[in-house]
Amino acid sequence: MDPDIKKFGRGPRELTGSVDLISQYKLLDPHAYFCKRSLPLSIADTHYLRNVVGDTEIRKGEGMQLDQLIQNTLYSRDTNVCIQPFDLDILQEAFQLRETGPVELPAKRKHDGDEDINDIHRHKKSKHKSSKIDEVGAIKVAG
Repeated sequence: MDPDIKKFGRGPRELTGSVDLISQYKLLDPHAYFCKRSLPLSIADTHYLRNVVGDTEIRKGEGMQLDQLIQNTLYSRDTNVCIQPFDLDILQEAFQLRETGPVELPAKRKHDGDEDINDIHRHKKSKHKSSKIDEVGAIKVAG
């Protein structure tokens, strides 16, 4: 019998979905701390953020609901349409979007595209020197 067949399956177990990784890596306490915490009432009460974990505070009030940004909300509730366009005027008002002028960068941070040809050639040459393949085919890395 082939000795390799006897060795099959005797190595370390492969990590898959059937292995309890939290128990295996002793992560029960961090998992309980970060993932099992109850939601604050402000989050648990909204229907948008059911799976959020943590101390995120959401303030309710006029203009604070996402469905107010969607045009024609009655249409979206009656049908199975998943994507609706936002009303841009309401969106700009909600997030105070404003146009800005052009941003001027300092001269030394700008890149005009004219690179020194010698610098490029020197860089390519140094890349070739850093690793060479010997006669056998092994790669030698210069250090």
